[in-house]
Amino acid sequence: MDCLLRVKIWAGDPPVRELARIIGLPPSTMGDFLRPRTGGRLPAVETICKFLEACGVHDQGVIDEWVYAWRRLRYAETGKRRRPRRHLRSA
Repeated sequence: MDCLLRVKIWAGDPPVRELARIIGLPPSTMGDFLRPRTGGRLPAVETICKFLEACGVHDQGVIDEWVYAWRRLRYAETGKRRRPRRHLRSA
């Protein structure tokens, strides 16, 4: 999320309302998207792609790198939830 905030700043730090209008989200949802999270779920990859485009990122190779990073993070997030619990067995 820190990197996405840097993209926003690099784009001239457009207001949240303007980004929300371009992307087609309510401003409150856009604000939640930009708010740093601890332990929360990742935003949808489609939202990230729309955000990047709204910030002027149109190079498909760059967007593909973001999608790849999102997939890696999502995979790690899913793995944490599915990690089997160890059961104690009596010997």
